[in-house]
Amino acid sequence: MQSYIDMGWVYGEKYDRKNRIHPDLVPYGQLGKLEQDKDSVFVALCEIARLWIYDPEMDEIQRLGQETETGSPRSTTAQLRTAPID
Repeated sequence: MQSYIDMGWVYGEKYDRKNRIHPDLVPYGQLGKLEQDKDSVFVALCEIARLWIYDPEMDEIQRLGQETETGSPRSTTAQLRTAPID
């Protein structure tokens, strides 16, 4: 939220990109349930990405999730990476 304020955005009831007005520039507790849920999902995805990029133990987590009880590969977020990120 602070980055939006730093860029000149202000609170207003109707979103207006041109005039930099946004209805969600309020404290987290005042956001609606949908907006809070979207924020929670975004934070969780950022944490997964951070672990995948920076945490060497993530490869072990991927190995543990490769097979289910039936022996078939399990779909994991970690499997989406096709090449190392430098």
